[in-house]
Amino acid sequence: MRTNKFAKLLLFICCTLTFAACDDEDGIYFTQDEVIQGDILTGKQIGLKNNTLNIYTTEGGGVNVQGSKGAISATSSDDKIATATCQNEETKSVQVKAHAVGNTFITVTDAKGNSQRFTVVVKDVEELWSQKSASTVKGAKQCVVTGATRADSAAIAVHAIANDKDYKYVYKTRSYIPFGDVIFRLDVFDKDDNRILSGPVHEKTSNEQIEIFSADYSTVIMTYYKRNLEGATYLVKDLTKEYQATYPTVTKVELFIQTLLIQ
Repeated sequence: MRTNKFAKLLLFICCTLTFAACDDEDGIYFTQDEVIQGDILTGKQIGLKNNTLNIYTTEGGGVNVQGSKGAISATSSDDKIATATCQNEETKSVQVKAHAVGNTFITVTDAKGNSQRFTVVVKDVEELWSQKSASTVKGAKQCVVTGATRADSAAIAVHAIANDKDYKYVYKTRSYIPFGDVIFRLDVFDKDDNRILSGPVHEKTSNEQIEIFSADYSTVIMTYYKRNLEGATYLVKDLTKEYQATYPTVTKVELFIQTLLIQ
């Protein structure tokens, strides 16, 4: 009789543990796409390491949500650090946008009221830049104009040189996360070290042309070239579009600025 009671008790404990294990598996948890060799997606999911998402200021990241019942919603414990938005398609996910350095929690809740959270650690995006070079203006500037009369060319040259201020140019490169693409950026600072221009850069190596884009890559805000002439390095700004409205015959206006590497 005692043996029978013991067997029933053991069976009850096993069933309880089994149901508890099933409940754990059915709960909300977070995964990410598996990436190997820097940029190859395997199609598999891996668990969110340490239940923590590491992202950088001005950028973001995301996690896939597993085990949820129905539509999901997400809230951040500190919107000043990071905010979250949900995608409720076949594969549910949470996209996180970084705003400031710090830590916050993202709580995900499904239609049944089940919830789970993960940690978000926001780091300074400047930590990603592996290489930086800074240059300042050195020597006189030169302006080359084509397609205009001699008088108009002289007027354009005088105006272009007079209106170009002496800036510091900081050129940065890094390897993008997670796909390993090299990203370039140019920051331009005035004499008081205020940043007046900053944008991602696209390099056209065939003719050494460099285009600075707006943050969303939709607009080119400056086009310039790097030139090494007679042992000196020049930053060449393409100002053609700025003068074509006033001087319709102009085909090219280039401002040559000799620069000195300081860092």
